[in-house]
Amino acid sequence: MLLKASLHSLLPLGLDYWIGLNDIVLDGVFVWQDSFEVADYTNWSVGEPNSEGGNCVFLVRESTLLWKPSSPAFGTICLIFKLF
Repeated sequence: MLLKASLHSLLPLGLDYWIGLNDIVLDGVFVWQDSFEVADYTNWSVGEPNSEGGNCVFLVRESTLLWKPSSPAFGTICLIFKLF
């Protein structure tokens, strides 16, 4: 609850924030960018994720702090690491 209150006070309204979660490798399996671990906690907006969304997950800074996948059409930038 403290983290949520802090985010509300720090993040400007009307912007979306990439949280480092994506399903680039396997559609519908969301992993953290830095560890490649599957997310064991989610906070999706109603109706998300859906097949029309993008691959990178954003925190939506409106009155709530829910998550939604975003499409590259909205300027999504995801880092993709090549593993050898």
